[in-house]
Amino acid sequence: LALVEHQGSGQLTLSGEATGNLADLHVSGKLQAKAIVLESLALEGFALKRATVEYDLAGVDQEWPRGTLHAALEDLDAGIVLQSVDVEADFIDLLDLSQEQSPGVRLSVHAQDAAARQHRLKAEVVQKPDQLSVVLDSLVVALPDGIWTLAQPAAVVQQLHKISVDAVRLENGDQRISLNGAVSTTGGQDFHVQIDRLALAELRSLLPDMPDIAGVLSTDLQLQGTAQAPILNGNINIARLQIAEQPYKDLSTAVVYRDERATLDLTFQQDDQHTLQIQGGLPLSIRWNDGPAIEILGDVDVRAYSTGLGLAFLNVLSGEEVKDIAGELSVDMTLSGPVHQPVPQGTVQLRNGTLAIVPLGTTISDITVALATDAHTVRIEKISAQSGKGRILGQGKIGLKNYKPQGIDLSLTADQWPAIHTRRYKVQIGAALHVQGTLTAPHVSGEVDVLKATLRPDLAFLNEKSVKPDETIVVIPVGETLSSAAAQEAQKGITPEQASSEETAGQNATLDLAVRIHPDTRIKHANASVELTGQVQITKAQGAAALLIGAIEVVRGWAGFQGRRFALNQGKITFAGRKRINPSLDIVAQYQTPDYLVEALVEGTAEEPTLVLQSRPELEQADILAVLLFGRPASALAQGEKLDLQEQALAITEGYAAEQIGKSVSQALGLDRLGVGLQNIDISSGGIGFGRYLTRGLHVSVAQDLTKKGERKVSMEYQLSPNWQVDTSTSSGGASEAHILWQKRY
Repeated sequence: LALVEHQGSGQLTLSGEATGNLADLHVSGKLQAKAIVLESLALEGFALKRATVEYDLAGVDQEWPRGTLHAALEDLDAGIVLQSVDVEADFIDLLDLSQEQSPGVRLSVHAQDAAARQHRLKAEVVQKPDQLSVVLDSLVVALPDGIWTLAQPAAVVQQLHKISVDAVRLENGDQRISLNGAVSTTGGQDFHVQIDRLALAELRSLLPDMPDIAGVLSTDLQLQGTAQAPILNGNINIARLQIAEQPYKDLSTAVVYRDERATLDLTFQQDDQHTLQIQGGLPLSIRWNDGPAIEILGDVDVRAYSTGLGLAFLNVLSGEEVKDIAGELSVDMTLSGPVHQPVPQGTVQLRNGTLAIVPLGTTISDITVALATDAHTVRIEKISAQSGKGRILGQGKIGLKNYKPQGIDLSLTADQWPAIHTRRYKVQIGAALHVQGTLTAPHVSGEVDVLKATLRPDLAFLNEKSVKPDETIVVIPVGETLSSAAAQEAQKGITPEQASSEETAGQNATLDLAVRIHPDTRIKHANASVELTGQVQITKAQGAAALLIGAIEVVRGWAGFQGRRFALNQGKITFAGRKRINPSLDIVAQYQTPDYLVEALVEGTAEEPTLVLQSRPELEQADILAVLLFGRPASALAQGEKLDLQEQALAITEGYAAEQIGKSVSQALGLDRLGVGLQNIDISSGGIGFGRYLTRGLHVSVAQDLTKKGERKVSMEYQLSPNWQVDTSTSSGGASEAHILWQKRY
């Protein structure tokens, strides 16, 4: 294939012979094809699993050979997928339309499609020096809604300057397609096309790439006049139109061309109350007397007009993120001037719009948008919307250059707007924003006030018992691989083109926003309640990351910790304007016992926080934790209480960067003298244990029973070989054990 500048793959096997002289060559044999795939030019996408062609032909050097050819094809994909195709061709002398003997081929084709439906064609093709004629004896095309058949034998004749179609008529119940007449490059034209009640959805079985459109199509097109001055009259109507499963009423179009002018009159009736009309014309010349030629002679003049189009059809396209879309869109636009640069003029209005943004939990109503446009500007005369007691208002303009958006100047204000209204988060804002620049590099400035907010984040670390999900674990459905699961997740996202466009706008955008947090902003949890205030300035340069400068302070609040209620007397989260958003923490929480005032200090940064406990009178970290848990220092605890203390210290150490607490508890329990930290300890079955490898293959462990028995146990495991192991143990209660283990993995 590379020799003829094509690409593909597969295998061809030819077995045959040629006899006779070059003036009357006779060939016979068999050609077999296997796994053919073509990947270039017009052949791209052609695929064939298997084919066998048997032939016995004489006079192959002549204009028309004699003999027979039989082809059997399996799993053919040439735009239409067919399971099998069987072709019989007899090259013999046949009677042409004038009853004269001429060389031709009698053709019989039988095909089965992917749904096992049967299709058949029988025809005779006759070749003469000045014409080619095709006589269709029978044609059967099986579609899901029924079988289309040729009503009577028909003929198509191609001559030097003329193509004639005689009585081609296909029928399927009350559905009909008929073609009749002639088109020529000289003299008069007379060609008629009629389609009655054709179900468009049925064509998808033959055309898998066809858009998702359904309806009943009826057409009447009449061509008359001459090749130099043709006259075309046509009507197209689609009843019960359906696009992407959204039903409409009908679409009707009238097209007329005569006297060097084309006119269009289109009416789209969405339902009984909503209609769109497009009317207009274009001076142009169409002719084919000296070859096909189309010449535009003047300016386009088109008007689109609708008193209202319902927007409910967008619900089919919006997915799960946005629901309950409604409203009416009215249009009154004209397009006039040169075809390559027409001038738009008119208005577009959206009235009574509604939608629900599911992730934010907000329902927006009374949406109004009024646009007016001319050749240079789209004026946004009004934007307004309401959600609960909140309202958004805006106006602005977008400059146009060669019909592409250029400069943007848009102002928006929000008052008591419920930005988020979910079970976990409720945020009400006010805002005054100004957007300038371009759509690909906007500059957003202004102020945002968080007027009222209730945040219920996941504060699992405040609970006494919590299990954090392991982010490294990926759940894959049964029967899928990691790559296929990742591919499916990727399909839910945006396309590479969308990602590129959004990434460009995000990178080029610049920000200068002041965000003020009013005191009525609360973090609520079953184990905490905090009221916040503050101000943060958000800035971003073109191509850079956003920077945050400012602080959020704790006004008042409390938080539960280890079953005790701490009062939050002061707290501050400070953003220093660094590239990496990692605010510093300075939070002090207090808990008063009859004998001690305990303070928990959270410092460091959000990524690396530290937790330190301090008290008045002053105690060690372990004693403070023991006071919180049991009301007395660690030295005064019973054995079971020490176990609880150890468990709580482990939980705190895992949840915070609280190394000092862990060290202090190890010292209080005497574990530090053994060189053991919390990370070595195992707590189970009422005991504390730790273990360590002393040498390669030798593991020693020590366990202390914290129940009333109070026994100590020392164990040693030694790996003799990959299959043999010796285990020994002894306890202070006098029990000793030894095991020799053999294991084999298959």
